Amino acid sequence: SLGSPAPDKSGAPTGCTSPGVMGDDGTMKDATEAMEAGVRELAAQNMKMKAAVQGISMTEEVEFAMGHHGLELNSEKEVTKVQIGSQAEFKNVKVGWQIAKVDGEEVPTRADCSRALRSCSKAGHKYTIVFNITQADVAERLAKSGK
Repeated sequence: SLGSPAPDKSGAPTGCTSPGVMGDDGTMKDATEAMEAGVRELAAQNMKMKAAVQGISMTEEVEFAMGHHGLELNSEKEVTKVQIGSQAEFKNVKVGWQIAKVDGEEVPTRADCSRALRSCSKAGHKYTIVFNITQADVAERLAKSGK
């Protein structure tokens, strides 16, 4: 018919392409992965909004006594291990939490974080660490709030 492009071998009209729908290998894999990533991001944003509305914190401030905290961190300042019997274990710090501040100071890099933690653990006084908690912990807090 007039105005309708003829279909190609796949049955799709010729000249009707949709950028980003087909992957480099001719599959929909890339588009599916991009869509799934978008859905995950929307879910994370939705959870953050719910937490904010319900007064659920996305951070956890933990006070430590002088001495070693018992945390092992990766290059992103995320807790990869909580040592058994450590202050961190007794304070319920969880793997996956990310350090944002040490003793009130932001620590943008792993090196800054390590320096601040070393200094605080030797200073002879209590200090606080502010952690960005995981989405799973936020979801658990939302569920417990019953709102």
